Amino acid sequence: MSSFESIAPTAEQRKTDRDNVLALMEKIGAVVSDDFQCNGMPLISLNDTTQTGDFDFASMAGCIVLGGRLNSVDVSPFPSGLVRMTVIRWGEGDDKCGKIVVGKGTDLDGTSIVSYIGVTIGDNVYVGPRTVIMDSDGHPGDRTLPDIPENKKKAPIVIGDNVKIGFGSMIMKGVTIGENAVIAPKSVVMWDVPAGAYFGGNPAKKVRAPK
Repeated sequence: MSSFESIAPTAEQRKTDRDNVLALMEKIGAVVSDDFQCNGMPLISLNDTTQTGDFDFASMAGCIVLGGRLNSVDVSPFPSGLVRMTVIRWGEGDDKCGKIVVGKGTDLDGTSIVSYIGVTIGDNVYVGPRTVIMDSDGHPGDRTLPDIPENKKKAPIVIGDNVKIGFGSMIMKGVTIGENAVIAPKSVVMWDVPAGAYFGGNPAKKVRAPK
C-alpha cells in the first residue's frame, strides 16, 4: 500500500506551534503542564461582562488549565478543525466565571468547549473531532427574557479519566461521565453516564452496561 499526506506537520512545525500557543497561554494567564503538546493554534475567546474598556486578562487568570494535547488542524482523515475554548465571566467572584480544566494525556481533536461555570476533563481522555461541550444553555429557556448569562441555566460538567467521546457528540450542562465510559459518535449526552458504560444516540442512552 502506498499513501500521500500533503500537509502533515513536521517536528519543527509542531515545536513552533507549541511555542506560539505557550506565548498565547502566558498572555491570557492560562496554566499549562510541562508535557503539554499541540498541533496548530486553538481559538480562545474570553468574555468578561463586568469590564468596560480595554480587556484586563488578570480578571480571568487561571480560567484555562491545560494538560495533554490539542489538535487544532484539519489533517485528520475525518472532518476536524480548530480547538475552540470560550470562557465567560458574568459577575464578581469565582462562582460567576467559567473554567476549563483538561487533564494530562488527554486529546482534544477539533473540540469546542464553552464554559460559564466549569468544565473538568480528566486524564487520558479522547474527545473526537467536532464534539461540543457546553455547561450552559445557549439561550434563555424563556425567549421573552434578555439573552444575558444571568438568564441561562448552568451546571458544571465533569468527564472522568480514560473516557472516549466519539466524533460529533454534544455534552450538555450538568453531565458527569464516569471513568472508562465510551460515548458513541454523534451522541447527545443530557444525563449522567456511569463509569465503564457505553452510551449512544440522541438523547444518549445505555447501549452496554458497565463492565
